[in-house]
Amino acid sequence: MPFGQIHYNAPGDTFEEFVEYVADTGFDCIEVMITDVWPKDAEYNEDLAHEAKALLLRTEGGQPKDEVPEDKWAEAIAGCLKACLPFCQDMGVKMAVDNHGVVSNDPAVMLGALEMVSSPYAGSNLDTMNYRWWGNAVEDLPGIYKDIAPYVLHTHMKDGTGSRENYQGIALGQGEIPLQVVIDELVAVNYQGVWCAEWEGKGDKGEGYAACLAWMKENCPG
Repeated sequence: MPFGQIHYNAPGDTFEEFVEYVADTGFDCIEVMITDVWPKDAEYNEDLAHEAKALLLRTEGGQPKDEVPEDKWAEAIAGCLKACLPFCQDMGVKMAVDNHGVVSNDPAVMLGALEMVSSPYAGSNLDTMNYRWWGNAVEDLPGIYKDIAPYVLHTHMKDGTGSRENYQGIALGQGEIPLQVVIDELVAVNYQGVWCAEWEGKGDKGEGYAACLAWMKENCPG
C-alpha cells in the first residue's frame, strides 16, 4: 500500500510547494483539500465533479444539533450517506466518514451508521488518534480498531497523548496510540488503501512529517 500525506498542517505556503515537499520527502501520494481542486465557495457543478475524478471522498459525521437527539445520531449520519449513494455510485466515488469531533468519534455511533448504510460505497476514514482525543481509554482502542477495521477505506495515521484539552500531537510512534494494533487489524481484513500521515505536533512541519514517513516505512506494509 502507498504512503501518503494529508494536505493539512503541512509544509509549503502554496499547493505547489506542498506537492514539491511531498515528492522530495518520498511520499507516494497526497490527500488533497477540496479547495485544492474546487474553487472556494463554488456552487455544485456536475461536470466539474466528474472532471475532478476523485475515487474517495473524506466526509464527517456532522456536529450536535438541538433538533437531533443523541440516540438518533447514527440514524442521521446514515440518512445523509444513503442520500448520497446514487450519485456516488454513478461516479464510482466512495465516501469515507472521518471519526472527527464529538459525534462520529463515538464508536457506537460510527459503527451504527455504517451498519445501517451497509454499502461498499460508504466506510470509515480511520483517524488513529481521534478516538483517543474523544475520551476513549487507551486500553479500549484495540477493540475499537478491530470493530471498525472491516469498514476502513482510508487512514489518517496520527499519534499523540491525552484527550480534549490535554491532547498533544506528536510524530508517529512517539505517543500512546497502539499503532501496531491498527496495522495488524487492517492487514487482517486485507486493507488496500493508503497509509496516510497526519501530524499535529509542535515544531518544524517538514521534520514532523518526515519522521512520520520514516515510521510508516518501517512499520506499515508497503
